[in-house]
Amino acid sequence: SFYYTQGLLLFIAMWCLVVWALLRKSVEPVNRKIASWTRPVWTEVRFLLAAACLLWALLPGLLNLDLVYELLYSYSYGWDGGYSFAAWGMAVLRLVTMNVPALIALFWLWRLLRNDHQQNPKEARRSLLRALFRSLRARELKRPVEKRLARSSGLVLLALLAYFALSLFPMAVLVNFVRIHPGIWGWCLLLLACLLEALLVWALYSAWRSRGLARDIAALADQVETVRAGDLAKPLTLPRDADLRQTAEHLNDIQAGMKAALEEQTRSERMKVELVSNVSHDLKTPLTSILSYAELLRQEDLPPAAADYAHIIDQKAQRLKTMVEDVFDISKAAADQLPVHLERLDLAKLLRQTLADLDGPIQKSCLTFRTDLPEEPVMITADGRRLYRVFQNLIDNALRYALEGSRVYLSLKTAEGIAEASVRNTSRGELPVGVDFTARFVRGDASRTDGGSGLGLSIARSFTEACGGEFRVETVADLFTAVVTFPTEQKGQDT
Repeated sequence: SFYYTQGLLLFIAMWCLVVWALLRKSVEPVNRKIASWTRPVWTEVRFLLAAACLLWALLPGLLNLDLVYELLYSYSYGWDGGYSFAAWGMAVLRLVTMNVPALIALFWLWRLLRNDHQQNPKEARRSLLRALFRSLRARELKRPVEKRLARSSGLVLLALLAYFALSLFPMAVLVNFVRIHPGIWGWCLLLLACLLEALLVWALYSAWRSRGLARDIAALADQVETVRAGDLAKPLTLPRDADLRQTAEHLNDIQAGMKAALEEQTRSERMKVELVSNVSHDLKTPLTSILSYAELLRQEDLPPAAADYAHIIDQKAQRLKTMVEDVFDISKAAADQLPVHLERLDLAKLLRQTLADLDGPIQKSCLTFRTDLPEEPVMITADGRRLYRVFQNLIDNALRYALEGSRVYLSLKTAEGIAEASVRNTSRGELPVGVDFTARFVRGDASRTDGGSGLGLSIARSFTEACGGEFRVETVADLFTAVVTFPTEQKGQDT
């Protein structure tokens, strides 16, 4: 009956193997579906099921005393003949195959676990121990790095000390044994034990040195944090015998290089700002004279050609005056020297006032303005004069570069304590890709014949940021949008 049972199991196994070979290409969707079912099962539950199946498979054979006796007897006395070795092999086979349902359950459990590990990533599996270890790790990471390293090195040192103390008694027994029974094998064993003790002492010394390494790493991490905060004046000094002394010196060199580069950049920016300011200031006096004489010429009774020349001189001088003032304002804003008077103002009212002041150029243009402004006040903190200049430049930019006959949208919306004002228009020409339109002297008309200076959006961004807001430009195909955002003030809030 035993051989009949084994033959039947072998036949079933071969039949299952053939079926698997025929259907192995079409079982992938089934495997994914099964993996979705087994994913919520905790990892600890899987190990408990595997242990239970293994115990279920081996316990009946272990409880069979005759089988155990046969297994031990054939193992102890069966190495002198093939029959006894075969008997031992048969005893092992009977022990393993005594509980066939348990073996089948163990196999399918292994198959399900393997499929789950193949289909589901490690992060998607649920585990109580993994969650516990992650929480402990997250809690440990909140501690300073020097404390974490000192704690781990201290635990290693205590474990090595405990092992060293426990190894002293076997070492004493071995020495006494060699003294009573001297021999070559005893002395070899004693030499090996001495080598192991020497390695243990070296490990203790290394663990003790790691505590100093932890302090050096902590000092290095603090220095990196100091450099990150912008303090480039204080270098890091470590002892000469420190393992990280060379790394600290490299960090000091980087710190010194950053300090020198920052000082050079600051000096260059200061010289550039001073140069622009001085040039702008020096240009104002002759420019004022040019404008005055141009006005006087226009009042004279001149021939038509000379009158046109005087008009062109006055027009270009006015443009030069505007450009000089713009450059002067940008230089002051770049140097954080732009005077700003912050006050509590109504942004919706400011936008209406800007539109009213520019009503003349708007009416002369071929554009249609559509406004979406709330009736209730939208209170923000900003400099009204600077912010008026921002929206004046944005509307002027739309008048210059918007497609003729198109619409310009001016809207103001509030959400989650943020006021967002936007000016949207369709560009007359094709907008280039990857261009920062808020940079200086970047213009919509590359031919520079439209009368613009290329500083309008740069001034708008500088003035907005100086008032504490944010400015950005968004382009989608030929749609150009300038957005200004400010945090809103609550009703009754003091500024």
